Amino acid sequence: RVYNKYKESVRQETITTVFYLTFLVYPGVSQTILETYLCEEFPTADGIEIFKSALRADYRLSCEDSKERVIALVYTSIMLVVYPVGIVLLYVSFLKRYHDLILK
Repeated sequence: RVYNKYKESVRQETITTVFYLTFLVYPGVSQTILETYLCEEFPTADGIEIFKSALRADYRLSCEDSKERVIALVYTSIMLVVYPVGIVLLYVSFLKRYHDLILK
């Protein structure tokens, strides 16, 4: 019986810690994920192209139909669902699950 109380206490502390950590890092991580969609244009000096565009989050990656850009967009789209959307859904599911306990 004492072990079950201890186990439940550890479980509650873990859930609380996860909520605090995700709440603290949510804005920064979400911003970083969303910045992967932004490109910035730069003038070129070679006279062939007027502008060259690069990914704002990583200037090494070109925005012009490069393989790396496609990989970055696929990865970012997956992470957009996993983190910014997934964390909100996690919060909603816990609020629904513990609704009665919260109201006490």
